[in-house]
Amino acid sequence: MGVSIYYTGSRNTPLMPDERDKCGALINRYSTDACVKEEWETFCVYTLDDPDYKLRDPNYIFYGATKLPLEVEEEFFTALQHWCSLLTEIRKSLRNVRWRVTLDGDLIAWDEEKETYIT
Repeated sequence: MGVSIYYTGSRNTPLMPDERDKCGALINRYSTDACVKEEWETFCVYTLDDPDYKLRDPNYIFYGATKLPLEVEEEFFTALQHWCSLLTEIRKSLRNVRWRVTLDGDLIAWDEEKETYIT
């Protein structure tokens, strides 16, 4: 059994190439960060040509899930905070997007004042 963080972003306009590049650069930076353990699952964003992608919502521009490590409680929270920090940066870089980030169905709140996910 695993626990995953799920994330979706939707809007009426598709991702522009520069936005896609910026997201890719952020994901690469966070995926090679020193705190990322070899045992962690990589941060996953589904591609637009994924057959399930458009079935869920035709306005999704960002959609994925990442399994979190469960073996050591401290690592679970470190990974959760790390990937939420990445999602915070992605959210700040993409404008006019409706976001939903959950931990196995439980909403992870967004702090409007601090502009960050609350973990």
